[in-house]
Amino acid sequence: MQFSSYEDAKAWLDDERPNLIAAVTALKAQGRHGRSVALAWFVGLYLSSRWLFNDLVAVTETVLAISHLPNGSNVLVAKVLAALGRELEHHGSHEKHDLLASAVDAQARALAIFREHGDRRCEAWALVNFSRLLHEDQQLREAGEALDQAAAIFHEVNDQDGVDEVDWVRSCLSLSGQA
Repeated sequence: MQFSSYEDAKAWLDDERPNLIAAVTALKAQGRHGRSVALAWFVGLYLSSRWLFNDLVAVTETVLAISHLPNGSNVLVAKVLAALGRELEHHGSHEKHDLLASAVDAQARALAIFREHGDRRCEAWALVNFSRLLHEDQQLREAGEALDQAAAIFHEVNDQDGVDEVDWVRSCLSLSGQA
């Protein structure tokens, strides 16, 4: 399918939104978990951009459910949960605070999966994400500890971009007057 303009593509997505969300769920029910997760990633970004929060939570919950199935806790699932969790965090911090609980669930599960698979770099990024959620929930000491853990891992894996991100997040949290 090819669209003649961005507006046409956006209109198609808006018209097909119920079907796209149903497809994420149906693929899970059919045991096609990889396809469900991949579609959830893209549909989730669209839902976030359109501020369709209930649907974004539903898609995230589908991926969370997949993550608890046998062979469901793989790195792709964790990356999708981390991405959806970031979208929920962004909107939860700025527009709709009740999204933060879903963001915490997604990020906590992503962190657990990264640890389970020994993906240290992604574990560190998940800790950075989680630190912002802890900060938002006024768990300032825990947020600082998560950043300390992330920094240590980034140093361990020689990821200077990650170290810089930790420093930047820490300075942002300090600027808020609460870190």
